[in-house]
Amino acid sequence: MIGTKDFYAFCIRPDQYKDSRCIVSRAALYPGKFPQSYYIELTANRFLQQMIRLSVARLIDLSTGKITLEDFRTALEERKPFIHHLPAPPQGLRLSEVAYNWSKIKVNHGKTPNKSS
Repeated sequence: MIGTKDFYAFCIRPDQYKDSRCIVSRAALYPGKFPQSYYIELTANRFLQQMIRLSVARLIDLSTGKITLEDFRTALEERKPFIHHLPAPPQGLRLSEVAYNWSKIKVNHGKTPNKSS
């Protein structure tokens, strides 16, 4: 998952985006605090609609043998959605941090833009 990948198959409504590529800079899996629980860390330049929930669901499918690693790779490389396209339930998933590269964002410094009549 690391690098620039097309997450078309990992988005509920990919056609709403001009481009479904995202740059994933970190993907890590850690054991959780409870038995059979895990902590997944994903860092990217952006996330598509339900991309995390669909990615987590497919990682669970991969770990339980419902899909193969080749199925997962094919979805990323060929933009081929999975037959079972259900996202992971939101319980247990949480957003822990949002960071922006402020040098690339235009700031208006409190000025109100002119409105044309």
